Amino acid sequence: MAQLIVLAEASGAVLVSPEGVSFWGGVDPDNGVVIDAHHPLRGQSVAGKVLLMPTSRGSCSGSGVLLQLALNGCAPAALVFREAEDVLTLGAVIAGEMFDKPLPVLRLGASDYARLAGARKARITPDRLCVDDWSLPLSAGSAEPMELRVQDRAMYDGAEGPAVQLAMQIPCTMARAQGATRLIDVTRAHIDGCIYASPANLLFAERMAEMGARVRVPTTLNALSVVHGNLGAPGAPAASRRPPPRPAHPSCARRAAPRLPPSAPPPAHAETDAFRKAGRQPNYRDTIMVTTLAPCWYCSGLVRQFRIGTVVVGESRTFSGGVQWLRDNGVTVIDLDDPEGAALMEDFIRDHPALWNEDIGEG
Repeated sequence: MAQLIVLAEASGAVLVSPEGVSFWGGVDPDNGVVIDAHHPLRGQSVAGKVLLMPTSRGSCSGSGVLLQLALNGCAPAALVFREAEDVLTLGAVIAGEMFDKPLPVLRLGASDYARLAGARKARITPDRLCVDDWSLPLSAGSAEPMELRVQDRAMYDGAEGPAVQLAMQIPCTMARAQGATRLIDVTRAHIDGCIYASPANLLFAERMAEMGARVRVPTTLNALSVVHGNLGAPGAPAASRRPPPRPAHPSCARRAAPRLPPSAPPPAHAETDAFRKAGRQPNYRDTIMVTTLAPCWYCSGLVRQFRIGTVVVGESRTFSGGVQWLRDNGVTVIDLDDPEGAALMEDFIRDHPALWNEDIGEG
């Protein structure tokens, strides 16, 4: 099997990943460098490479990260998988269809994948994979949609405008890659976890809105990222008209600013932010989390849920958080009781009492 899922031409040096990469949190969208601290490719750049991996892993937000990489000119030249893959494939489809940043995606059988992994460079055309002294014919999926009803085919062909056309073509491309033969109707939809992972996420939504995109069935969503500066704007619910939120947890920085820019996404406490940036791991029992201030109950729950073995706390005088609870649940907590850290937090609490109370849930 040698299937060209997303049609495009590309060439570049071959970079082989022995395991999947989570692009969200594992690859820097500004330069394409792998930042997952535990990944074998850490420190290497995927930019311009023919990137091989068995399949991807991690959050579906990786689609947006790949799109951001493409817009920044730092995306892989091509993606080659050995197994089924949807997250990065979707990002590649959108990059090509909506932003004219084509990025081929291939799926190879085990023997062809292994042969390509031993090459230094590769070139991909719409019908062949060319490597050193050999080449492999590629089977592109049919450009025609699947079994579509008359109304759906009209949407696919653009009868209802470019937004509707894209909204039909992109799912059809993904469905063909999954081996589907037809689509089914939906009567309701929920968009789970709308998150601002990169500017590309917002640009995608804005581009669709500019083209006239509208929902066709009753649709709900839960947003993980909210621009609080817009909450008081005309049309916003009256209950939402309140001041912007706090900045990052004081333990994120030695001198936390009292307010974030209105356009910034909502922050996370330092422990949660560090956990996300550490990347996915098979387990966290041997992981050591180091934090200036004792973790709050939310972050303590994260430590307990993922069985992080040790937490080093700068000081717990000003805020004891869940230290004792963590100890009671088998977590090793090392409290350094640092006087400088305590003095820093005392100054912060004195200078920003309302912000501090809000941050610890006492506001």
